[in-house]
Amino acid sequence: MLNRLYGWYGKGVVWTGGVVVFVLLISGTIFSLTGSTSPEVTDKQLRTVDILRVSNITGGATINLVGTVEAVSEVNLQSEASGRITRTYVSLGETVKAGQRIATIENASEYASLLQAEGSYEVALANAVRTGLSAESVYTSALSNYRSAFVTIQDVMQNTVSSFFTPQNQSSFDLTDYSWERRLINYDLNDWKELTATLSADSGLITNIAEAELLTQRVSDLTDVIFQNLISKEKTTDDGTLQTQIEVYKSSLSAARTKIGNAQSTLRNARTSITNADSELAGSGNTISSADGGIKQALGVLRSAQANYAKTIITTPIAGTVNAISIKSGDYVGNLSPIAVVANNNALEITAFISESERNRVAVGSNVIIEEKFEGTVSNISPAINPSTKKVEIKIQTTATELSNGDTVRLSISSESDQEVPADTATDIIVPITALKVETDRIVIFTVSSEGILEAHTVSEGPLLGSSIIINSGVTSDMEIVIDARGLNEGDQVLVAE
Repeated sequence: MLNRLYGWYGKGVVWTGGVVVFVLLISGTIFSLTGSTSPEVTDKQLRTVDILRVSNITGGATINLVGTVEAVSEVNLQSEASGRITRTYVSLGETVKAGQRIATIENASEYASLLQAEGSYEVALANAVRTGLSAESVYTSALSNYRSAFVTIQDVMQNTVSSFFTPQNQSSFDLTDYSWERRLINYDLNDWKELTATLSADSGLITNIAEAELLTQRVSDLTDVIFQNLISKEKTTDDGTLQTQIEVYKSSLSAARTKIGNAQSTLRNARTSITNADSELAGSGNTISSADGGIKQALGVLRSAQANYAKTIITTPIAGTVNAISIKSGDYVGNLSPIAVVANNNALEITAFISESERNRVAVGSNVIIEEKFEGTVSNISPAINPSTKKVEIKIQTTATELSNGDTVRLSISSESDQEVPADTATDIIVPITALKVETDRIVIFTVSSEGILEAHTVSEGPLLGSSIIINSGVTSDMEIVIDARGLNEGDQVLVAE
């Protein structure tokens, strides 16, 4: 058959016709399989979305902010009080944290004033008790004073008086005859110590307070004897070294005598408050407002004493390296004397602002992520709202050298801190602002059905928290929502990202 066709039409024509027939057959087969319909939508043409469970977003909520980078050079620490340096806590080149103690200035008198202010405040509270509070509160306050006085007297005996009864000192200062009295006082102090742990606030307290007053007076008498012996020895010796030693001892004893006086005042006030409470609990003509005024006055004195005491403790306000230290233990410094230089070598500080509602979610020490790759720490939080920005200013310390002075950076601050979350915000549902779709008549959040279709849920929004927002209603913690709703519409088919 093929040979006959070759004879009729020629071999070239036959082969050309065969190829054409073959191509037509292949095209027909493909057309019959695919039909005339248009291609279906592939997965590559669908929008891919990210979804998260609401409880996971809320539980790990962060505060997203924008801050300005500022270079932190150094801080020159100066004394705010005068006196002798009793201790230094750092050495040259040491790395320190913000708030770390650098040195302590002699503060016996400041501490004594602080104790006295605390006693006055407790007396004011006791007076308020007399005008309308319970007798139980009076006894509780008196018991606290009783224990406080013990701590003071024990400190005097162990850290001051005992140093004069070493074999060398008690013979040098003619104190051998008083060794037995010192031992007896220590025995009675042990009894006092046991009572501080076992004694309760009841009517028998006043007897123990009276005994403590007698013991405190004995300590005072022994201290006076030692002081007089020092003065006598000072007048009769021409040894320069001994003279210097006596001056040091006299300073120590003067501070001890002040402490004893404060302890006596504390015990006397405790005894008086109990006596007055027993005899005049119903009031004696004083008014509550007058008592409250006394409490405020005493509290003001206490705050002042606390501030003066704090000035004797030198701390660094920034983290960094100790580049210079100008003092050592035993040096005398005056007011505004140079103490140390602490520098943030290659460190930066970032200033940012948070809203008042976010203030309770941030604490000093909170971790900060800068530009999603650098680490930082909240070092300071303003106690008040900035009048110009109407927000709270915060400072963030970082050692990231890749940042430059003047940069504007994105910040993510962990809301987890040592402080408790307020009860009224503990159950707030927080989502990113990008999860909200604002329409003409409603605000919605999307979820994805099992078929990959977007479903809209109308929500009621609350206050903003940086780049997040509190949702008042319309969302439950077990819902899985689309975290970026931009460009999406209800009914759209989407793919869920892995």
